[in-house]
Amino acid sequence: MADHLRRQEYARLRAAAETTRERLVIRLIGEAGVRPAEQTRVRPGDVDRRRFGGVTHHFLSVRDDDDTPSRRTYLSGELAQTIDEYAATAGTDPDGRLLDITPRRVQMLVSEVADRAAETTGESWFADLSSRDLRRYFARRLLVEEGIDPRIVGTIGGWDRLGALEPYLEPADDAAVAAAFGDSDRSAVDGSGLSLDESDRVVGLELDADGRIVGAEGDVRSTLEYEPNAVVGTPFGRLFTDGSRERAKPKGLLSSASRDDLTVETCWFRRADGERARLSALVCARRGDDHLTGFTAVLWDADADDGNWTASTFRRAVSAAGQPVCFATADGELEYVNLAFEELTGYTQSEVVGRPAADILSSGEDLEAYDESLRGTVSDGEPWVGQVTIRRKSGERVHLRQTVAPIGGGEFVVIVATDVTERVRRERALARRCETLEGLEGLVADINAAGRELIDASTRSEIEAAVCASLADSDAYLAAWIGGTAPGDPQLRPREGAGAAIVGDSPFTTDAGVLSSALETDHPRVAGGEFSADVAGPFDPEDVSDARAVGVVPLAYGETTYGLLVVFTDRGTAFGDRERTLLSDLGAHVGHAITAIERRNLLLADTVVELEFNCTDRGAFLVSATAAHECTCSIEAVVPVSEDSLLFYATLSNASPDAFLDTATAAPGVTDGRYIREYDDRSLLEFTVEGSSPALTLTELSATIREGVAAAGTQTLRAEISQEMSVRSVVEGLQASFPDTALRAKQAVDRPVETVADFQDSLAETLTDKQRAALRAAYFAGYFDWPRGSTAEEVADSMGVSSPTLHNHLRKAERKLLSSFFEHTRDHIGGGPPHI
Repeated sequence: MADHLRRQEYARLRAAAETTRERLVIRLIGEAGVRPAEQTRVRPGDVDRRRFGGVTHHFLSVRDDDDTPSRRTYLSGELAQTIDEYAATAGTDPDGRLLDITPRRVQMLVSEVADRAAETTGESWFADLSSRDLRRYFARRLLVEEGIDPRIVGTIGGWDRLGALEPYLEPADDAAVAAAFGDSDRSAVDGSGLSLDESDRVVGLELDADGRIVGAEGDVRSTLEYEPNAVVGTPFGRLFTDGSRERAKPKGLLSSASRDDLTVETCWFRRADGERARLSALVCARRGDDHLTGFTAVLWDADADDGNWTASTFRRAVSAAGQPVCFATADGELEYVNLAFEELTGYTQSEVVGRPAADILSSGEDLEAYDESLRGTVSDGEPWVGQVTIRRKSGERVHLRQTVAPIGGGEFVVIVATDVTERVRRERALARRCETLEGLEGLVADINAAGRELIDASTRSEIEAAVCASLADSDAYLAAWIGGTAPGDPQLRPREGAGAAIVGDSPFTTDAGVLSSALETDHPRVAGGEFSADVAGPFDPEDVSDARAVGVVPLAYGETTYGLLVVFTDRGTAFGDRERTLLSDLGAHVGHAITAIERRNLLLADTVVELEFNCTDRGAFLVSATAAHECTCSIEAVVPVSEDSLLFYATLSNASPDAFLDTATAAPGVTDGRYIREYDDRSLLEFTVEGSSPALTLTELSATIREGVAAAGTQTLRAEISQEMSVRSVVEGLQASFPDTALRAKQAVDRPVETVADFQDSLAETLTDKQRAALRAAYFAGYFDWPRGSTAEEVADSMGVSSPTLHNHLRKAERKLLSSFFEHTRDHIGGGPPHI
């Protein structure tokens, strides 16, 4: 498996690590050669730093089985810092164990990361990687890719004999030997410097990201009349003439290199003796972790006739840039590639030197066009910048931005490549999201338009017909239909439809599919591809055969489900999370609108239907509780506090309130109960009911409760419904939850029409003069405001009465006011005072 592992693959393996510990384990083996057993003995204090030649180097003492240091391996500065940070985060002392795990656990962590890499990359060979393979990668990278002396590799990796390293070395063919000797001056593969001397007749400058010179090599004395150390620390622009600086040439060069990775121009420079020098300048950007870290600049005499030195000199100079760089002849034949290029493409220098650049640096589908671009660059003498798609040696597609510039009077070209694959993927993903958002905006508009149809509808049928028509007329859906079940009947009956011809409205039994699932769960469901015939509902299945997906949305409010909305679409990417949420909201709005219309019809009706039920079902908590205690309990008021919760206020007679409360609150659905007070031979109790009860079921069926009395195991309920409502649906809906319930009476009842003036007159008649005076004084004095404008004592002093007298008048007046209000609103029972 190690044969697969190169720098690129190792980076992908590291990326698969999810925790800091996993990344550290992988890196200690792959970059420092520390075996699993040795990792368990590493201490933070084993890392030390030494300076050689003015440069700080990092080492790790590796301990043997006796926990004594047996060898020292080399660490990059970044890996050493990672160890320090991990120890600090974990709170590990310098002499404590860095990784408090077993060797077996180290191996398991490697295996887990490898499995994750196989899953995320789709390359199954990752799953077979082991810690031994990582050690092989460590040795091979140092020996083959970085050319480290085998003695050094053996010393830091713990190999006793040089022969032990032989399996990690690859046999060299003639091409590899030729490439090695032809590139013997390639000393900057690690990015450590330019490695130029005065004989190269060029100037090599290293700049930081701000354009300040941090290193100078080559023929600085002859070309610029400066000592190399004299220019270090000065801005790059200081080397240019005043005229060049006024034309912003220095900034332009750096800006172009930053944008295009490479730029070549001829400029006027000022030498130390004040004389002008016309030099060609090649500036290459250096990058690390996707951000600019600096520049490499190469300067040479623009009027020099001899260009034979250029290829060798330039490849040593720009290889320090850290960017993938290659050189090609004017005929397009590759002469040289640097290490970064090898990592990018997966090809080694020996595999590409001598091959046409178009074979490696184009997609293979546009070879002639790529060759033409190279020849055009040479003939025009101007750099070319473009984006191409290539394939790595592994076959993986990579998007590159390439900058091609002629060098040496057109003798050859230098090519700098930047991997922009992630950027291209982000741009394409953004474009897809924009297309999705545009579609989503239209979808939202279509669904909102269907919701607006609810405003003008006055009946349930109008609501359902308008919603179906609006959705079917939109661009998002082909057709829509609405159906529902009757209480106690599992069959689904279509009620409205639009967008396709309706061929029948007979009820049918739903299959075990999306329709039944939506009814049972009250959650939207989606079916794609071919769906069962029952999903077509009232439509001919052939009329909706173009649909690629169907969505089923419950129409519900509270615990009441009024039916299902079924919509068909030919969109291939329909019913995502956002769309399902929008449709679910539409279903809730339809359910709410139906409930509001039925309640409005009930409130505004002059004539209502009064139903009287007898319930002996022990599932009703008042039935079971009064049967157990042989007592009577009358519901005095019902207060809805949420969609599925009611407060019951009831008076109890002929039983102990504590014992009755214990029995009642033990019933399913009764979440709380409390004793309020005693009235002669009756007790006032409060119950919080969230489960099933006859009263709650009737309210969910849009009935208004007028009376409820339970006596010795039989509860009598009197409720009102509008004339438009189906008596049968209410009866069957109640019996579905409480089977031992019977309808005892049904009659039409005329309700007197009471105007606002009638209400005010009736209220005025119930209030005494003193009560009316107390209310008015307290109101206008700000007693009911927050914060209070006057206290009760201040209002009482103003009226010339005591504070207790004022409170007595206010309580009685407020009770009469509230009783009249609740009676006038025709709400559930509780309009008047409790019957106690």
